[in-house]
Order: sequence, then structure tokens, then C-alpha cells
Amino acid sequence: MLEKNINEALIKDKPSIKSLIAMIVGIDKNSSLGEVSLYHKFPLYLDETGSKPITTDILFVSQNFGIFIFKCLEYSERDFAQIDAASEAKSLSQIDRLVFAKILKDSPNLGIRGRSLKVEIQPAMYLHNCSQKPLVNEWSDFKIIISEHELKEIIYANNDGNKLSDDEYKDLKATIEGSKGIAKPTTRTLKDPNSVQPSKGAILARIENDIYNFDLEQKKAALFTLAGAQRIRGLAGSGKTVILAMKAALIHLQNPEATILYTYYTKSLQDLVKKLITRFYRQFAEQDPNWNKIHIMHAWGGRGLEGVYYNTCSYNDITPLNLSQAKLRMPDKPFDYICEQLNRYTLKPQYDYVILDEAQDFPIHFYRICRQITRDNQIIWAYDDFQNILNIKIQDEKETFGKDENGNFFIDFSQQNNKNLQDLVLHKCYRNPRKILLCAFALGLGIYNQDSKTQKTRIIQRLEHNEHWESLGFKVEMGNSIAGDRMVISRPEENSPLLKNHFLDNSDAVIKIKTYESIQNECEAVATFIIDDLNKELNPEDISVIALDNGNIKSYFRLISQYLERHNIKTFSMLDAPNDNTVYKVPGHVTLSTIFKAKGNEAGSVYVVGIDAVFADKNNITERNKLFTAITRSLAWVTLTGLGPEARICIDELKLLERNDFKLVFTQPSEEEVVTIKQSMDKKQATLNKIKWMSTELAKDGGLTEEEVLNLIKRELSPQKQ
Repeated sequence: MLEKNINEALIKDKPSIKSLIAMIVGIDKNSSLGEVSLYHKFPLYLDETGSKPITTDILFVSQNFGIFIFKCLEYSERDFAQIDAASEAKSLSQIDRLVFAKILKDSPNLGIRGRSLKVEIQPAMYLHNCSQKPLVNEWSDFKIIISEHELKEIIYANNDGNKLSDDEYKDLKATIEGSKGIAKPTTRTLKDPNSVQPSKGAILARIENDIYNFDLEQKKAALFTLAGAQRIRGLAGSGKTVILAMKAALIHLQNPEATILYTYYTKSLQDLVKKLITRFYRQFAEQDPNWNKIHIMHAWGGRGLEGVYYNTCSYNDITPLNLSQAKLRMPDKPFDYICEQLNRYTLKPQYDYVILDEAQDFPIHFYRICRQITRDNQIIWAYDDFQNILNIKIQDEKETFGKDENGNFFIDFSQQNNKNLQDLVLHKCYRNPRKILLCAFALGLGIYNQDSKTQKTRIIQRLEHNEHWESLGFKVEMGNSIAGDRMVISRPEENSPLLKNHFLDNSDAVIKIKTYESIQNECEAVATFIIDDLNKELNPEDISVIALDNGNIKSYFRLISQYLERHNIKTFSMLDAPNDNTVYKVPGHVTLSTIFKAKGNEAGSVYVVGIDAVFADKNNITERNKLFTAITRSLAWVTLTGLGPEARICIDELKLLERNDFKLVFTQPSEEEVVTIKQSMDKKQATLNKIKWMSTELAKDGGLTEEEVLNLIKRELSPQKQ
């Protein structure tokens, strides 16, 4: 399959680059090249001075034919005389050396005999509209191409029979794309890491060590920097924070003088975000980022912790309001209040780019503050409709950012030329095993919620249309999301991590639920389960306990800590952490967290305690959303515990999910009956995204390019066909 990682808008006025891509597509169409990925102006590396980014016009990465680094030039005798041949040669040689060094360093399994590689790297010059090759001494080390025939010849000449294996090609792409910066596997002491019946620790180790490759949607979100605003949406675990961190690193590489703000809602994200940006930056540069240019900052801030609100007030000579003052004015939404007051001012632009993580939890006026302090509306935000535990309404981009003095919307995707890249939906979920995600949706939406009086199902939240389900990576097997329709929703295995499917999808132990008669019994049981996890070779920091019963949370954490301390197991309680704490995990400690502190974080084994507090008010959307968020923190295993008949309600709902083979089967309620989770996207845009996604899938199956699939659709639907 030919994969084009290319922003078409950037090559619109580059005929030489467009011509080379067209020739590669033509060769692949007539004689399949196998697995090939094309990149434009990527990867980016810093030159030997460490100050100037360098790249190439087209990078061709193939499982069968190795790597080609193409420099594309327009040719005419008059213009060609003006080209600095030595400079072009130096640039191509630099990127050649850097790609070679990167692979040798980060993909040792691709190395052979000292400093040789299994994969051949061939730099080449492509001259567009050239009928006869010019003699250029400075280019004697490079292939010079002027036709599709010559291009095909050099591609096939590069195949010496050493085709890369699937794992080797996956490793090569991860190195080229920088996705090796995503995670640092935990050091684990395992008795038998290769056992056919691996321990929990061995399973987690295999998952952590699995080579991660960005999917096409993630690459479009991470690699393409657009002029103006961009929105990225997806479920928990779809890679939004990873994408935003890589985006920050790449923007910093491309524009080292640009100022970048990265802001977030959950304070414990600070440490993770900084680590990710550093890792991604170091994938392309042998140095750390310039932290004078990248500001990672909590939205509000606090004592000892920088915040966007306080810094913006200071920068604009405005006296900030503190938490006590804000609560006097608006007790339930103090942050919303202070943002509304600040947004009344005309604020000075402070940053070239602003990136908002966890944007579903930000009030509208915070978005507007961020737009005001950003030059040229270069604002990028990511959110998850289903983690909106504060129950704040997320509006579409036009309403969110508002209008100028002339009545024009500040940000309106419908007026942009690059809609498919400016409003991206991520379909795949990489954090949660398939069954855990389905469990979270079933409980979060109340799919199997039974009315205690009538025993009829009473769904609590609904999605507005089939396109919404499909944009989240689900498959609508039956129904059109019209009130009264019988709906059957499943989750395709390919939209969850394949390795997790292999180890976890058929395991009954992935999701457990237990009920108890007292908090003391519940905490003692949870401590026993945690000890068992540790005996199965999990590390303490792999485990997180999330309490949903706010009224008894101190008792839960005190008792669990006491039981674990008897076995010399340490805990890290987010309740006791200082206000400026920026970490979620402490090595050698089990994390005890509130739901608000757990947001944006994850753990291998998650214990959700006090679920009876949710089901005591089981029709409450906010409580259901908290449960959804808690469950989706899990990388592999989740255990739900609670007290009495309320917790048994949860058991009954999960039994119905299991009876329906982990499918969501329900009758679609009307908009008047229940709350509708809107996608903040009009029907036209939803349909465009669906067509784009389907074209990608059809291209994989049919051996065509996305453009060819879309052209076939246009041709079939054209008026001449009627």
C-alpha cells in the first residue's frame, strides 16, 4: 500500500514535487511497490550547528526498496543557472547522513556488520521539465532523475533481495516518524518473560515494548502544521496528548523563535507533557528544547505553579482574582467566572501558538482568552466529548470563539480550504482493551440501565447520529439513530490495540466487579487484590485506585493505605499531595486518586472504588461520566467495587452487556427523552470526515490511493452517469 503523509495544500504551488509524487503513484499503480510511505518536508533534523532545521522535499520509505531522499527542482536553462548546486548538494548530503545516523542509533536490529544497514539509503535529484540531464560536478554522488522510466529503474535497482520483515519495517517507520519518543518501557524483573501463560507484569511489558506506529489520522494531526486553528477530537486513549506534544516539538523545530504555550486542566499532566515534548524533540535533535520558547502551564495555576490566567493578568497589568474571591461570585464555577471577567479586557498577543489539552473541561471564556493571546489564531485544541466530567457544554468552534466587531466569527472551519485537516477525528483507541472501552460506554451512557419501577431500559445519554458512532471507531450493525430504532453497536478489533486484543480480549479477568457490606471490607479486599497484582509482577506504580465516593474518599484512602503498609507497600495519595504537585505516579508507590486528578492519566491495573455513589443516583449524567472516565484510565485491567444493592445495579448492567456479546443493543430514545451528546460538527462536515475515512480504508483493501478512490466516487456520482 502506498501511504501519502503529505499536506496537499503545501505542495499546491510546487510542480516539481507534485510531478514526482504522481510518478511514484503511477509506478505503484502499474507494478505494485508494496508497503511504501511518502513524506513531504519530513523528518526535520537540526544541522550540525544545532540551530537550523533541515529536511528534504520527498522521503520515500519502502519495505521492499529501502529509502530514497529526493530533492525536487524546477528546470529551465535560464533558471537552472541560478541554482547553487553546491548548496543543494550539501543539503541533500546532510539529510542523508542524519537519516543514516538516526536509523543506526535507534533501530539497532536494522544494522549489519559495523556501520552498515539492512536498508539502502539513496539520495537523488529530480529535475522537473528537463529533457536532457545537465552535467553538474557537485551532484556526482547522487542519482539524477528526469523521467518516470528512470525513477522506476533506480527504485527497482535498489532492491537487492533484502526485503525487510514486517517488524523491521514497523521499526523503521517508528524511527523515521519519531514515534519512539512516545513511551519509555518500565524496567521490570520478570521470572519468565516469554512464558506461554505470562504474568500481568509480563503482559504489560510486552505491551510497553510493542513498537508504536502512528496511524494515518494521528500523522495528519501531528505532522501537519496549518495556518490558523485546528481541532483534534477522539476518545480517551486515542493519542491526543501524544499528538499535541509532538506537534509542539515539531513547531519548535520548524520555528525555533516562535513562542508556544501548552496548557491543560489536570495539574498532574505537567510532568508527562514535558517528558513527551522532550522525547519527541530529541528524536530529531541531539539537544533539549529551548524552554524559554515553550511554556507548559496549567490553565489557572496556583501557589508555586504558573498558570495561564495569572500570567495573562500580569502581562496585561490586570489584578488577578484568587480562588476565594471567585467562589464568592460563582461558587460552582469559579474558574469560569474569572475567565469571563478577564475576557472583558482587550488582551495583548503573547504567543505565536497556543495548544489546549483536555479542552472539553475548559469554559468558553478560557478559549477566548487563549485566542486573544495568540497571534493569527494559531490555536490548536483537543478534546473528548465523553470525558466532560464537569458537564460543561462544548459548543461548535464558531460559538466557542465568538465574533469580531463586524459580526464575523473569529474561527469558522466552514470557511477554510483545509477542512479535513482542521477538524480531525481520531477513530482508534490505543489505551483501553476493546472490552473495557465497551464497558465504559455501556455504563457511561446507561445503555442497560433498568428503571427500578417499570423494569424497562432507560438510557441516560444518546449520540445524535450514526456518523458520530462511526467517527469514534464503532460499527453500527443495525439502526439509523432515529427515535424508536433498534440499535446494535459493536467495536471492530482493528480499532483497538492488536497486542491487547491478543492478550486481553478473551480474558474474563480484564473486567471484574465485586460488592461488599462495608467500606472496611471493600478496602481490605482491594488491598488483597493489589497484593496479588504485585505477586503477578506488576510494579506498584502500575496500579491506581480511583475513588468515586467523595463523601468517604478519606476513609477509602486511609484504610487502603493501612492495609498495604502492613505488607510494606507504599502509596501516593493525591489528596495529600501539595497544590503545586505535577506528577501522578511515584516509583514504588500505588497511586490513590480522585477522579479529577486521574483525568489525562493511566495505569495498567485500575481499581474504581465506591461505585455505589454513582448508582445511588444512577440517572445522573455527571456521575455516569465520572465512572466512564475512571474506567478509561485502564491500560489492561479494571476492577469495580462498591457497597450493597447500589453496586449490584452495576453488576446487572454489565451482565446484560456480556449477554449481548459485548455489543451495545438498545432502542434509540428521542431527543426530548434524554440528553444528546452532540459532536459539535455539522452533518456536512461529519459526512466529509466519514468519506475521507472510508476512502483510506478502501485504498488499503483495493490497492489504490485515497485520491483514486475519491475520483472513482466523483465519477460514479457525476451528472453524466445519471
